[in-house]
Amino acid sequence: MANNKCGSALYLTKKQLEEYRSLIKEATEERIRLRFLEKEASRADGSNCPAAVAYRKDIKENLDKCVRAAGEIRKFIDGIEESKVRRIFAMYYIDGWSWQKIAYAIGTHCEATPRNLHNRYLARRFREFK
Repeated sequence: MANNKCGSALYLTKKQLEEYRSLIKEATEERIRLRFLEKEASRADGSNCPAAVAYRKDIKENLDKCVRAAGEIRKFIDGIEESKVRRIFAMYYIDGWSWQKIAYAIGTHCEATPRNLHNRYLARRFREFK
């Protein structure tokens, strides 16, 4: 994930934020692959061949990349100073809630309210970043 840094502030695009749930799923899949390969390595002599070792290394590198990128997203969300906006971002990107469900959670019935707070925050951060 390309980091966009403005001084000490981290700026992520909406597209980067939307990657969170996919990154978590990908990391889980890579862990499953790695466990399978390690189990196979303990049972078979041929699984320590250079190709298998290289494949395990590639999986570990991709797993690390996914974990780092997901961590950057959590760090960005945790760094939001306004509690309501931070909760909106966490519910939407981390928990995968709909705008309507988020609206009810923050005490309104209009799904446009959390979406507008979200969009205004991103626009403000983008202006600060430029």
